[in-house]
Amino acid sequence: MEQISIPVKTQLAKAWENASDELKNEIAQLLEIQITQLLSSSEERKQVLKYFQSLQEDMKNKGLTQEILDDLLN
Repeated sequence: MEQISIPVKTQLAKAWENASDELKNEIAQLLEIQITQLLSSSEERKQVLKYFQSLQEDMKNKGLTQEILDDLLN
């Protein structure tokens, strides 16, 4: 497996460093899927967006709100 680097804001980099290995792995998997899809065809992009909307709804249902995410990143 290869690694890539993506510039991010300082707060995000710090939050990443403080995240658990399990959370880092989950995020990395989601980002890999998203990047793959965004670099693919337009129909696949639509499917990825649907997937992430579904994932977002699932996370909300489990209590992970934007406010909680913001708190984790700060």
